[in-house]
Amino acid sequence: MSLDTGLGASAYSIPASSKKLDLSEELAEIIRTDNTALISRIGVGGLMATQLKHSWVEDRLNANTDPLLEDLDTTETGIDVTDYTKFKLGTLFKFNDGTAEVCQVTTTPSTNTLTVARNYGLSSTITPGTGEAHSNGATIMIITHNKQEGWKPTQEDWTTERVGYYNYLTGMGYGITISSRRQAVSHAGVPSEFA
Repeated sequence: MSLDTGLGASAYSIPASSKKLDLSEELAEIIRTDNTALISRIGVGGLMATQLKHSWVEDRLNANTDPLLEDLDTTETGIDVTDYTKFKLGTLFKFNDGTAEVCQVTTTPSTNTLTVARNYGLSSTITPGTGEAHSNGATIMIITHNKQEGWKPTQEDWTTERVGYYNYLTGMGYGITISSRRQAVSHAGVPSEFA
């Protein structure tokens, strides 16, 4: 386990052989107020902030899992799910129950019962055309949404839009007050209170 505090900064390593999970000894180093590893990275490589408000776009992925709502035998082609809108005509999916079978949605879903082709692409070693048994509550994991013949870009799934975030660049500081008397007093090794 190691913690790298940034470019050109120290790295704190714990050998795997020590099997040490407690980082309390290193915590003080991590949260030190004079540890400027992050600050030293600002402007690295000649890149400087050019505006006070910084905006960026983050992708939000559509959900790619749904629970199976029934015990599924090896020949059944109607599969009950919670939310059919996650599936499209041609969607490929499998189950997280340790089986190898892949299924393909064969009709455009309009209810929470999907019509599927079992053992798609002979994904399982069982007899072609039959599937594997799956238990109620197994998680269905969507692999991909295959595009069908005649597909149009307007049929793409845009149900989850990208989200724009922003933050403001701010100046931070910690002010102190030093009296003229304090500044006038000579201290060993301290040429000036403002140094």
